Amino acid sequence: METIERENVDSVLPTGDGAMVLANAVRDEVPKTYIGCPPPEIVETVLDKERTLESARRCGIRVPETWAVADPQAAAALLGGKLPYPLVSKPRVRKGASSFKVKYLRSAEEALGDLQSNPTHWDDIILQEYIEGVGVGIGTFIDRGDPVFLFQHRRLKELPYSGGVSVTAVSEQPDKRLAEAAVALLRDLSWQGVAMVEFRYDPESRDFALMEVNGRYWGSIFLTPHAGIDVPYYEWQLAHDQVPNPPGRYRYGVAARWLSGDIERLLNLWADPHQGLERPHRGIETLQFFLDFLRPVRSSLWSWRDPVPALDELRFTIAYRLKALVKGVAYHLLPSAIRDRIRFYRGLGKRRGRIHLRRRVLQAAGRAPRLEKLGATARKRVLFICLGNIMRSPFAAHLLRKHVDDSGQDHEVQSSGLWRGLESKPPRASPDQVIAAAGTFGLDLSAHRSQPTTRDLLDWADVVFVMDFSNEATLLERFPDVGPKVLLLGQFGRPAGASIEIQDPYGGTQADIERTYRRIERAIEQVGAIVLRGKGDG
Repeated sequence: METIERENVDSVLPTGDGAMVLANAVRDEVPKTYIGCPPPEIVETVLDKERTLESARRCGIRVPETWAVADPQAAAALLGGKLPYPLVSKPRVRKGASSFKVKYLRSAEEALGDLQSNPTHWDDIILQEYIEGVGVGIGTFIDRGDPVFLFQHRRLKELPYSGGVSVTAVSEQPDKRLAEAAVALLRDLSWQGVAMVEFRYDPESRDFALMEVNGRYWGSIFLTPHAGIDVPYYEWQLAHDQVPNPPGRYRYGVAARWLSGDIERLLNLWADPHQGLERPHRGIETLQFFLDFLRPVRSSLWSWRDPVPALDELRFTIAYRLKALVKGVAYHLLPSAIRDRIRFYRGLGKRRGRIHLRRRVLQAAGRAPRLEKLGATARKRVLFICLGNIMRSPFAAHLLRKHVDDSGQDHEVQSSGLWRGLESKPPRASPDQVIAAAGTFGLDLSAHRSQPTTRDLLDWADVVFVMDFSNEATLLERFPDVGPKVLLLGQFGRPAGASIEIQDPYGGTQADIERTYRRIERAIEQVGAIVLRGKGDG
């Protein structure tokens, strides 16, 4: 906003999903500036994959079979059934750079493993059947319902190789059926502006299916000027009430390459045994990489008139890869236990990672919170917290509540979860296998309903027990002041050599859940002794 006014900018051309959202946020405040995307209500239909697929169905365009997944609990139920693997996992709504990337899941075991290790990645996503074929895109500019031009490209290489950003692409004569489908879809979406409709196309059967709509400048836009299509200039002309005059026929068969992306792709191909799908032959791919220097393949950035951008990007790519190589060698020389902790720390992110390190330093120095130091009067209200509040924390709360009832004391016990979805979705019941597992311990969780962790709930609690390091770091990131009364439940009743974390058995079997509950039972025995009878916490 300030830059637009200070520099007297008359045109803003968003080049990313997040950029479209930001540009629309200031649209009303800069009425004289051209914003190169439709209003928010139309942009949202393209960023929301389910709404895009619904529009495609109305237009008679084939779409992959799709399953909406609201949260990890819904994912566990869905993955328990029969699904046509491999599957493609995508965020339902694209949010820009913060969105996680597409994942390819080859089997139910692989999907359940990902659910257990990355439960937050299964919030508000879609699963789609994998469709064989090549990636073909129809790029255009829709002006009041009509295409200013139509440009078709085919992806020759992608980063990652399993599917993603275009690394090398070739211009093609527009396929009439693909072009008509793309225009019909964009009209149905009431789209105005630049867009690229991506299809998966089978050259043998000539069948195709919609993958997605990029309502902005697409990744392989570098190919268009080499083929004779100047997309930004046409948009500038339209923004200034001029009539674009694109060529009736652009150059077909022109190939262009993003060299830095191709380097990344080749290195990833050698480093990663698979990226969810069968890996291409590495020797052939390496030969192709070098042959592309000898063939008439244009560069995405290189220009003799202005070589600096290409050289800067290449220098950055080489430096980045060398740094990654050195770190990788050093990383693999470390003991596996240390590697696991590094991997966990990286997964937390910078802010939560710093919180986690600080808490571990306090623990090592003997300065971490201790239950016995809270005093008997400051242990009357106990809160247990886990991620979803449907497995670990409700079991712990019910078990301690049973101790309270047996003792005849007046302690209060509650449980809650840290998953953000709890703040917007209806309260959730515990899964059937969780209820069954709790029943083997004499507890009935059938009436339990999840609740989010709130400021009021934390103010109410005298002591807060979390289940794992991730719970601890997430809680203290949101509510830093509660640190003095937050403890890891797993530090109580801990068997020799066992971790002080009580891991989430989400997505596991009933036997896995029961093993976790036995661990919690041992912890609650000691916690109950301290909270209810004032004994020391060893």
